[in-house]
Amino acid sequence: MRRAAACALLAALACRARGPVDAAALARKECVAFEAAAEAPLGAALRRLDEVVARANGAARLEAAQGALQEANTLREVLEARPAPAGLEYAWGEELTFANHAVDGLAVFTRSDGGREALERLRSVLARGRTHRDRGRAAIAESRRRS
Repeated sequence: MRRAAACALLAALACRARGPVDAAALARKECVAFEAAAEAPLGAALRRLDEVVARANGAARLEAAQGALQEANTLREVLEARPAPAGLEYAWGEELTFANHAVDGLAVFTRSDGGREALERLRSVLARGRTHRDRGRAAIAESRRRS
């Protein structure tokens, strides 16, 4: 019992020595880390798609796009399942908008012939989605500067 009390006292003193926790800063840091980890598999799948596009046509492109579509769906599901961090709703929404663009663009591409026109449309949709994602991340950075 004494040992538990001593540990609790030491923990309290250690927390006090560091000062109060900045909840907003912690939320921003966790949000950025969560988004980066959640998006990593989609990023890898899109890089694989780019590699396949550089060396193959048709069916191989569509197969790689199908893998990226699965990752985009997973990202969207993960983002939808977790509530937006307090104060970061806009940024969270922009990340979700990116995921929606990826899902929609890849779904259309997988139903195409995988040719140049379809690829250009996909790249355009992904670029618009990345613009949303970047706006969200800029909003997080801006909230960091304001606090």
